[in-house]
Amino acid sequence: MTLVALALSYAGWVALCLALPRHQRHLLQREVGIGRQRLLRGSGAVLLALAFAAAVAGEGWQLGPVAWCACLAVAGLGLVLAMPHAPRACLRLAVAAPLLALPMTLLMA
Repeated sequence: MTLVALALSYAGWVALCLALPRHQRHLLQREVGIGRQRLLRGSGAVLLALAFAAAVAGEGWQLGPVAWCACLAVAGLGLVLAMPHAPRACLRLAVAAPLLALPMTLLMA
């Protein structure tokens, strides 16, 4: 479940990133409306909360929050390092990672 938490953390960071006009111009080449910005903020928060739930489900209450913090750090660092070089790939990965992480986790179990 840590892989799922990592994928959800990455998708959450991308959603929160896209809620900012500066990053919208960089990643989408346009700005979105205020309603969509609020939707992106809410989606980002929900994805990060789901990542927390996945980390706790996979590691238990003793290590789950620690694993969640590690997933947040790794996903955030990956996004920050990749965004200047491959902005479109960052968006594609944000969609594909959560969709692929759950089946991969189920196959590895």
